[in-house]
Amino acid sequence: MSAPTYHPSDGVHAGRLLKPEEAAERLNVSLRFIRRLCHERRLPYTKVGKFVRFDAEELEVWISAQRVEPPNGESGDARRRTS
Repeated sequence: MSAPTYHPSDGVHAGRLLKPEEAAERLNVSLRFIRRLCHERRLPYTKVGKFVRFDAEELEVWISAQRVEPPNGESGDARRRTS
């Protein structure tokens, strides 16, 4: 009897897994900042043995969730308003 064959599409996270360096490059931040976000559990990651990896799709969702919209749909800097 042979072991079942693993197919990437069988897994819940079938997307590409990024190394911390690749995640830092994608976010245009330092590797140290990525490590801090992981330590604070503010960034979703997966442990593969002793290695930390980031699902590319989850990272995109996380990036979208971090977007901050201006209040009341206003644009520009609120500090520069003239009354």
